Amino acid sequence: MYCAHKKNEYPLDAMQIRPASKAEYYASFWMYLAPDVNISNNNKYFRAGSTISNANLVWNSNSNRPDMQMTVEFAVGDTQVDGSDKLIESLKGSWNFIEIIWALPVLGSSNDHAKVYVNGNLTNSLPESGGLWPPGEEMTNSPYISIGTWFGTTYGIGSGWYYDDVYIDYTQARVLLGNSSLFAASDHREIQLPTSWSDASITINVNQGSFQPGNAAYIFVIDSDGNASDGFPVIIGGSSEATPAAPANLRVVE
Repeated sequence: MYCAHKKNEYPLDAMQIRPASKAEYYASFWMYLAPDVNISNNNKYFRAGSTISNANLVWNSNSNRPDMQMTVEFAVGDTQVDGSDKLIESLKGSWNFIEIIWALPVLGSSNDHAKVYVNGNLTNSLPESGGLWPPGEEMTNSPYISIGTWFGTTYGIGSGWYYDDVYIDYTQARVLLGNSSLFAASDHREIQLPTSWSDASITINVNQGSFQPGNAAYIFVIDSDGNASDGFPVIIGGSSEATPAAPANLRVVE
C-alpha cells in the first residue's frame, strides 16, 4: 500500500515504464480518499507522460469544478479537459477501483486517447483525435506514470489518499473478476495476474482481492480492443469441475 500525504512530491513518485516500445498502456489500482481531503486544492491523482516532454496526462480535481477531470497539460497551458458526472465527494471515505487506459502518440500519428473507469463506470474519455498533445511532442520515449502526484496541502498520517494493488501493462487485454454476469454491469472488479497467455489458454494467479469466501463472481477475459468475454461463474474459495470455454470473438494483439 502506498500513502500520498505530503505536498507536491510528484518527482519522487514517478515510475519509469520499461521497455518503452509500446504506445498504449493500462493501469489499475484501488484508491482511498480520506474524508478530509480538500477538493478546493489542485489535486492530481494520476499522471502519465514522458520525461523528455513537457506534456503529460493528468487525472485530477481542482477548485474550478467539483468533478473528476482528465487534463492534458503542457508548457503553455492545458487542453482537452474532459469532465465527468463523478464528483470527487462521492469517492471520499471509501476504496474505489480505478482503471486507466491511455495511448501516447508517436510523431506523425494520431493514436492518442485516454479513458478512466471508476468501479466499472466510464467517467472520463478523451477520444483519438490527434490533437491531445502539442505538435512535435513524442511521448513514447521514456514514458512514466506517477500516482499520488500533486496536491496543494500536506495531510497528516492517516489522511491524504492511499493506493493499493497497482497493476500496469502494455495492453488493455486482461482478466478480471466481476460481481455480475455482464461485464458492463460489474461494479466490483478485481484484476487477475496472468502467468501465461496464448491463443489457446490463459493461466492466472487468482487474486481474490476484496471478494469474500463464498461470494459469487464471474471471470472475464478482455481483449486488446476492450471487448469482454461472457462471464464464467465461480464461487470464491470454491472449486470448479469444468474448465472455462475459450472466449469467443476475442482478438489479442501483442
